[in-house]
Formats: sequence, structure tokens, C-alpha cells
Amino acid sequence: MLINCPECGKEVSDKAPYCPHCGIEIAAGRSLEPAEAPARQPMREPEQKNSHKWVWILSLLLAVIDCGVVFYFYSKAKNEDETMQYEVAAQSDDAEILQSFLDNYRDAPRAHRDDIQRKLSDISRENREWNDAVLANTREALTTYMREHPESAHKDEALAKIDSIDWNNAKTAETVEAVKEYLKNHVNGEFADEAKALIDAFSALIVKPEEQAMIHNLFKKFFQSINAQQSDRLTSTVTSLLTTFLGKSDATPNDVISFMKRLWRDDVQNLNWHIIDDYKIDKKDTGNGEYEYSVTFSATQDVQKATGMTEKKYRIKAKVSPDGRISEFNMSKAND
Repeated sequence: MLINCPECGKEVSDKAPYCPHCGIEIAAGRSLEPAEAPARQPMREPEQKNSHKWVWILSLLLAVIDCGVVFYFYSKAKNEDETMQYEVAAQSDDAEILQSFLDNYRDAPRAHRDDIQRKLSDISRENREWNDAVLANTREALTTYMREHPESAHKDEALAKIDSIDWNNAKTAETVEAVKEYLKNHVNGEFADEAKALIDAFSALIVKPEEQAMIHNLFKKFFQSINAQQSDRLTSTVTSLLTTFLGKSDATPNDVISFMKRLWRDDVQNLNWHIIDDYKIDKKDTGNGEYEYSVTFSATQDVQKATGMTEKKYRIKAKVSPDGRISEFNMSKAND
């Protein structure tokens, strides 16, 4: 027979020693009213339900707090990482690093993204201008680039290119002044040593006063010997074989004497050559510290005949050998 538990009000067997629902002891043979009779039956169930409800609310609240804590530390770590990566990118001039920041931190503060984007745009523009300067390959284009981007990553390369351009221009000019100008602008340039050596070479080719005097005296002796008809003295001023003499190749001292004799024709009473001191002398290194001289100057010829005096002016081009003798001699009438 079923009876109502005196504690929880649920149905139990009257033979059961304990209530299977709440565990209270049930007296043997105790007779109780039907389950719906006791007034205490519905009193315990609301309390049980309320306790379950608060357990769920508390659990949910703890879960929300846990999620909030996790989210807080996650957000904090993420913000700290973004700040660190922003500082790295802000100090970098590497376009890949800047673009990587923009790709990986799309939700970064607007100010950070704008700053990195602006820097990336500046680097892209600078790279375009650098490529344009390299393609132009002129001093003007490179110096303009350096003036606009003094701290460029391409600074050393640009300076090296300007150095090379200036050196090529100096060599093309083939003057000691141009080489000195290069050294003035590029004291520690890549070609500084070569420039110094070239200046030494140019200096060696500068005709010294004693060389000018030697050449002047040589041609003075040459013409005085003709004026005085001194064959031996005349031939001592020329080499044993002249490259050309008055248009004749491989001329000998005898050809020089023949020239003198032609000038002193039978009707000539007096003959005088006068050198005009308008020498232009170029010096060429022939090796072993020896030099050949190319000489250009003017001279006048006064010829006295019975019929009167005539004067002619000639432009003379000659060469002087390293041993100080005339190795080439040609002349033409000057047009005054």
C-alpha cells in the first residue's frame, strides 16, 4: 500500500523503512492519509527549485567574470604587442616591415595606421624618385635627389655615382684644372689617388722655364747658322734622321744643308731670319723620364738683293727630340 512521506509528501510504500526520495525514516505499519491530504506536501519543492536557480545564476555569473578577465588580459596583451610593433615600424625604413604592420594590425589605432601609411607612401615616392635619378644618370639629377632626400638609404650609392660622373668629366677634359676641381670636390673620393697621379703626370708635361730656354736657343742656333752659312753648326741642331723636313720624309742633315744653299742664291746679298717669340710648346712623355716637344712659332725672313729688301713671315711647326735636337721641321707662309 502506498502512503505519503511525512517529510517530502511523495508516495512511498508503507513497508519501506526509509523514504527513497528524502531519506527520512518511516515507522513500520504507520497509517497515513492519502497523498493529497497532508497540508505539508507542497512546502519543500519551491525551496529546492529556488536553490537550483541560484546555483545556475551564480555559475553563469562566474563564467561571465572568467570570460571578462580572459578578454581583459587578451586585449591588454594584444594592445601591448600592437604598440611594440608600431614602435618598431615607426623606426624602420623597410617597406616590407611597414606593410606587414598594416596587414597584421588592421584594428590598430587610427593614428598609428595613418602614421605608418604616410611613412610607407613617403618611402614609395622616394624610391620612385631614386629610380628616376638612376635612369637619368646625370650629376644634376643625382644632386637634386640628394638635396630632397639628405638622409636617404641610397645616400652612399648616390654619392658614389656623383663621384664617378665627376671623375669621368675630369678625365674627358684632359686638363690639370679639371682634375684639381675633382679633387677639391671629392677629397676622399674613390678616384682621389688616380687623380693625384694624373696631376703628377700633367705636372710632368708642363714645360719648365729651362725647357723653354733650351728650345728657344736650339732654334736660334738653327737660324743663325743659316744666316751665317755655317753647315756644321747647322747640322748639329738636327737629328741624324728627321721624320719630315719641309715635307720630305726621312730627311737627313744633307737635306737641311741643301735648304740653306737654296736660300743663299747667287743674287742674295744678305739673309736674316728673326724668330718671333710666340712659342707654343707641348710636351709628350716618351718613357724613361724622357720627353718630346712639339713646337709652333713664327719667324720672319729678310732677304737683301740688289733690287731691294723683301720680308716674308712664316709659321713653323717642328718637333724636338729628347736629346734636344730638331727631329721634324715644316713651315708655311703666314697669312697676316
